[in-house]
Amino acid sequence: MALAVTDSPQAQAGSRRLTCEIRLDAVSKTYPAGQHGLRTVLSGIDLEIAAGEFVVVLGETGCGKSTLLRLILGEEHPSTGTIRVSGRPVRSTPGAGMSPSVTLYFRTLQRLRM
Repeated sequence: MALAVTDSPQAQAGSRRLTCEIRLDAVSKTYPAGQHGLRTVLSGIDLEIAAGEFVVVLGETGCGKSTLLRLILGEEHPSTGTIRVSGRPVRSTPGAGMSPSVTLYFRTLQRLRM
């Protein structure tokens, strides 16, 4: 999966360029597992993505890539830590933390077996 942080076409066409960043501070995510256990998918993630940066998230199946992106989008909330987009906290409502000046691109790559 790939994540790009760019200004919207409207912002790019305007007289001033808007900037945004995505910032994760000590973000962790756990899910219930079994009868009384927890499964930690992400633990203590610190990440800062500046406007214009292109970030690729790589890893094995089940390592937390999609969870990380769902957290940034506000589709889920972190168990611990904070996520901010353009300085504003991301809420656990889809897209609530997103600014009109933010565009996220997702791309799933397929592994070729030869």
